[in-house]
Amino acid sequence: MTDACTQAERIDLLRSRIEASGLSSKRFAVEVLLREDRTIRRWLDGKSPIPKVVLQWLKQPEVAPWPKDG
Repeated sequence: MTDACTQAERIDLLRSRIEASGLSSKRFAVEVLLREDRTIRRWLDGKSPIPKVVLQWLKQPEVAPWPKDG
């Protein structure tokens, strides 16, 4: 995926990272991205653009340390 990826590709990337984490989108928003869950819903719905800094983090190839259930 290049820097010039489409909005659909960006949304797919976010969605795939959420799924890979095993967390709900709400927990991913709050615990991983440190954002309100409604912000992530807007990104996933294409109503708001995903910030560049978040996209850069999502594109990192290494596995992120997801929060553990506990």
